[in-house]
Amino acid sequence: MQPGTLIGQNVRLTRVLGEGGMGSVWLAEHLTLRTQVAVKFMSEALAKDASARARFSAEAAAAASVKSPHIVQMLDHGLSNGRPFIVMEHLVGETLDSRLSRVPRLTPEEAAEIVRQTCKGLARAHAAGIVHRDIKPENLFLTEEDGDLCLKILDFGIARVAGEDIGRTQTGSMIGTPLFMSPEQVKSARGIDARSDLWSLGVVAYRALTGTLPFDGETAGAIFIAIDSAAIAPPSAHVAGLGAAIDAWLERALQRDRDARFATAREMSDAFIAAVASPHELPRGTSLSPVSSSKSSSFASLPSGKRKPADRKAAIRAGVMGVMGVLTVIIVVAGGRTILTTSTSTSTSTSTPTPTPTPTPTSTSTSTSTSTSTSTSTSTSTSTSTSPLPSSWAAVSVVIPVVAPSALPPAPSASAVPARKKKDRGF
Repeated sequence: MQPGTLIGQNVRLTRVLGEGGMGSVWLAEHLTLRTQVAVKFMSEALAKDASARARFSAEAAAAASVKSPHIVQMLDHGLSNGRPFIVMEHLVGETLDSRLSRVPRLTPEEAAEIVRQTCKGLARAHAAGIVHRDIKPENLFLTEEDGDLCLKILDFGIARVAGEDIGRTQTGSMIGTPLFMSPEQVKSARGIDARSDLWSLGVVAYRALTGTLPFDGETAGAIFIAIDSAAIAPPSAHVAGLGAAIDAWLERALQRDRDARFATAREMSDAFIAAVASPHELPRGTSLSPVSSSKSSSFASLPSGKRKPADRKAAIRAGVMGVMGVLTVIIVVAGGRTILTTSTSTSTSTSTPTPTPTPTPTSTSTSTSTSTSTSTSTSTSTSTSTSPLPSSWAAVSVVIPVVAPSALPPAPSASAVPARKKKDRGF
């Protein structure tokens, strides 16, 4: 290719913008639209691969099918001297990867704008049934419109449309960039959905906020093991001022169980904006992170804070008094008759007591049970019955802790409770 070469009938090449192993990108002039455009050519070596050619052409079709100011606009595609090309809008600016190579990390507000605009583009793609599968800093381009930041998502070459691999993925092949791949993407290129893109965006946000990646490895295999099972340090472990709300947001974004992640790009964006607005305070009455098992949770636990002495004493006093009296009521109902057996027991265990054995008919019985979980508890019950008990009778046991009102810690007075400062939640 040479400057001045005519591509099709309307595009004239001007100069090379960049070259790599995959191909080259040229600045060109669109003669009909009278504007500058970018032309992406596949390398001659890859052009010989039928699968690579199909993936290249499908990139243009996938991106062109989604209309969004946050997805690069595709104008045309075709073949020139046997080499596939794509004509797209010409962007002036830099990729997020270039930005992060110049600055250690972004402020939470800057990261929130990156996440917000990326989520807008992803929401449009996901609504059209397209999963990008390669969200990473290199594919997020930062430009300006009317003086404001405008992010564009690039490279839909390995996207998945409506359950079909655009890239004609072969069994056993790996699709994506290892450090930003989701756990399900590491295991298989098939069966992934939009939540895989949200995981990748979570990794991008972690990198932007902390200046480091949540996991790494010397080999691809080591990276995949870390993605699948390694604990991730909360962002605040790297940057102290980030706060609990941002930790919680990233913990949910990087859940290995995709059902525990944000369900949509819009939900993910809204939650991050709220976390940045109040970084040290979770929303009242809610949690950014759903309840999940330790297996699915990716984050390492941070040391919990120490209790205040007063709180510790109150908790000990309440616990001691709570076990001073336990009323166990066993109600046995059969054929309209009720036999009520009441027993009192004293326990020093915090575990659930062993149920009292079924009383023996026409006799007085005493039973003792011992729990061996973390401490021992003893209970003695006495029951008396004067009629046979059919085997179909049902027993229900209710354990009711009884605490004397005088034993409860006094409630703090209104003057003792410090007034809570209002925080500005605006973004």
